[in-house]
Amino acid sequence: MDLIDKQGNSVSNLKVLAGQVKDCSIINKFGENPDVDTGSIEDIWAYGGTYTLFTTAVKLGFSSGSAVDTSAGTGARTIRIYGLDADYNQITEDVILNGQTKVETTLLYLRHFRAKVLTAGSGMTNAGIIYGYDTSDTVTAGVPQTATKVQSTISIGEGQTLQCIYTVPLGYDGYLFGYIAALGKLTGATNRESNIYLKLREYGSVFQTKRVFGLHSTGGSIGPGNEISGLYLPPKSDIKMSADSTENNSDVSAWMDIELIKRI
Repeated sequence: MDLIDKQGNSVSNLKVLAGQVKDCSIINKFGENPDVDTGSIEDIWAYGGTYTLFTTAVKLGFSSGSAVDTSAGTGARTIRIYGLDADYNQITEDVILNGQTKVETTLLYLRHFRAKVLTAGSGMTNAGIIYGYDTSDTVTAGVPQTATKVQSTISIGEGQTLQCIYTVPLGYDGYLFGYIAALGKLTGATNRESNIYLKLREYGSVFQTKRVFGLHSTGGSIGPGNEISGLYLPPKSDIKMSADSTENNSDVSAWMDIELIKRI
């Protein structure tokens, strides 16, 4: 599927990825929820459950479940975080980890949708789960205690967040041009089903389901692929993918590709 530039001309996604198209970029958001249970719809992110979007910008705290994820440790030493400020402008910041002790950001975040390990010791990756959360939360052994204040997790050994959630920055138009979801194998399960929901919330409104499709498998299952008609994502809109399941402990993963075009 070809993309468009800010003048409305058709361009290849490879040119956009290569940075050859002015004011155009591609955001790939991907995530996994390894424990979708019956009776509810869960967002696709590693922490599981429903992702809580902040209503005010706050400082974030970061800590790990492992003491060796620290500035001179064998695990992760520094991470880079990405998000939006109170006005929905894009911001990024590097954080030096201190093991199970909370480290605060300098900037305030209304949205925080990605983090990745920048440097690590001899272990070459994060040894524990790294959590990002509203810094007002209490922490026990590096783990935040309030689920609604958690904004990101980097699972052990993954090196970056896995969450299929994104917010379009101020001054940009977003266009969804691809998405996919997969249902992992679950030992002992038969006739397992999962519905996948693509949900969009425009600024000032509520989440609406824009696409839904089902996966059915006794092993693995995947679908669909390219977005045929495309989906417009206005500035400051939130988009996410969610899932349910007919079996507990279902592993569901998903990704979506979004073109961002800077407004003239």
